Amino acid sequence: MKYTILLTITLILFSALAFSQDFSGDFKQITIKQNENLSVLADKYLKSKRFTSDLLRYNRLTEKLIRPGLSIKIPYDISKERVAKVKFLRGNALRTNGKAWHYIRRSGLVLLQDEKVKTGAKSQLELQFDDGSLIQLAEKSSISLKDFRYGRKGRVANITLKSGSLFANVNKLRRKSEFKISTISAVVGVRGTQFHVSVKNNNTVRVEVYKGLVEVKGKKGQAIQVKTGYKTTIKNGFAPDTPTKITYRRKINWAR
Repeated sequence: MKYTILLTITLILFSALAFSQDFSGDFKQITIKQNENLSVLADKYLKSKRFTSDLLRYNRLTEKLIRPGLSIKIPYDISKERVAKVKFLRGNALRTNGKAWHYIRRSGLVLLQDEKVKTGAKSQLELQFDDGSLIQLAEKSSISLKDFRYGRKGRVANITLKSGSLFANVNKLRRKSEFKISTISAVVGVRGTQFHVSVKNNNTVRVEVYKGLVEVKGKKGQAIQVKTGYKTTIKNGFAPDTPTKITYRRKINWAR
C-alpha cells in the first residue's frame, strides 16, 4: 500500500515537472468566435486549409459541430505559429517566448514564431524547418525566430543571429520565398545553399559559403554576391569586404 502511494505521488510530480518544462505545450486552446466557421479558422490559425481534416480529427469533431463558444485545440504541428522542430540536441539549450527561459528537453519539440533560443557551453542544437532546411547552432549562440509568414506563393523566413555562430543548409526555395539570416551588421539572403555565419564581440560578421550563392547586404544597403568556396567580413556600419577564398574549411556533421 505504501509503495502504491509513493509511486502515485512520484508520477504526479514527474508529470507536473514535464509540463512546466514544455511551457507552450503541443497545442493552443482557443474559443470559436461569432461568425467563425471551419474555413475562417483555417485561414486564421492553420498553415494551409488542407489541414482542416487534421484539426477536426485532433479535436474529435465534425464540421457540423463547429460553433461559436466551442473551445478547441490548435495543434502546433499544423499551426501558422510553428517555425521549426528540434532535430538534435547535445548539452544545454533554452527557449523563451519573451518571459522566462526554459530548458529544451527533447528532440521533436516544436518552436514557435517570436521565440528566442540559445545554447550553453559545449552544446549544439539542430533545427529542421518544414521544407527540410536545417540550422545548426554552435555553443554559446543565440537566435531569434523573428519573422515567418506563410502564403500561397511561398513563405518568408527571417532568423536573427544575435551572438555566436550557425551552419545553415537551405533547400531550394520557391520563386516567391525568402530565407534570411539577419545580424547586427548584415543580412544574408539565400536560395538553396550551405553556409556559415558568425558574430564576433565587436559586431563583426563573417560569412563563409560552402555550396551555392548568397547575397550579403550591409546595413546601409551595400550588397555583394559570395559564391562557393569564398568568404566575406562585414563590420557594423560598413559595406561587406570583397570576398576572398576560404583557407580553412569548417567541418559540419548533420544529425541523421
